[in-house]
Amino acid sequence: MSTLSGPEDTYKLLVEQSQDNWLYGLVAFAVLEEQRIEWMRHIESRSGSLPSSQQIRDWYQQQPDSVLLRVRGTAENALKVYAEEIAATIEE
Repeated sequence: MSTLSGPEDTYKLLVEQSQDNWLYGLVAFAVLEEQRIEWMRHIESRSGSLPSSQQIRDWYQQQPDSVLLRVRGTAENALKVYAEEIAATIEE
């Protein structure tokens, strides 16, 4: 299971301790945080209230180990597309 317990752990793993560029890690962090916010909105729409702090910690802890690989891949693709768009704009 994942070693995440909250956004602090996630940031540390993806940005501070990563061997990748910090921007790459920051985008990966944003991807996972966006997933958490979507989950929180889903909970709110079903129950009428946002999840508790404990439920949010539980959500992080329930993330599979592969979640970090998946968000890194999403970040890599997003940055690649952005770089291609910038290059195309410069060429024009």
